[in-house]
Amino acid sequence: MKVSVLIPLFNAEKYVAETIQSALDQTWKEIEIIVVDDGSSDNSLKVAKSFESKNVKVFHQENQGGCVARNVAFEKASGDYIQYLDADDFLHPDKIRLQMEFLENYNFDKDILVYGYYLNVFGDNFEKTKCPMQRLFKDYDPAHKSLINIWMNSFGTFQHSAFLFHREKILEVGKWNVELSRSQDSEFNARIISHSKKMLF
Repeated sequence: MKVSVLIPLFNAEKYVAETIQSALDQTWKEIEIIVVDDGSSDNSLKVAKSFESKNVKVFHQENQGGCVARNVAFEKASGDYIQYLDADDFLHPDKIRLQMEFLENYNFDKDILVYGYYLNVFGDNFEKTKCPMQRLFKDYDPAHKSLINIWMNSFGTFQHSAFLFHREKILEVGKWNVELSRSQDSEFNARIISHSKKMLF
């Protein structure tokens, strides 16, 4: 089973090399990485292109927004599962492998949604990492109970990079909504979650 790591890129030259490297360092080896530069005005595209190889493809478009970039990357992806990854986020080396091994127990059912957190947002200080959502990390059956739980606790959404999404599930519910100017990840996650049977931590 192949996983496509999709990275929308816009003016993230400070982080994108580490982001791509974290995808390359995954212990699950059936991976392709697709970067779509969304009209960066810094050296982001140049940095990304330095990683181009058989498994790393870099594309450029005029600035149209992150949702468009993610949708373009999805169209170019060939993986059975999709890992969305923002250009200033990093994956733990075992993230994808552990989730894929977990999903194998469910025969890679597209209606089983798996998520996992190792670290939350840490900014420039890795030592001050905090994860205020930790009490929400558990299994949800049915999956939509997670939405009730997160909204009742005044959190906007689960971070989209915490999930692995089955390609067929994305095709079923639709890609990222390019009409939204904010909370695009909340809306996308909610559509996926509300059309899944279980959401497992």
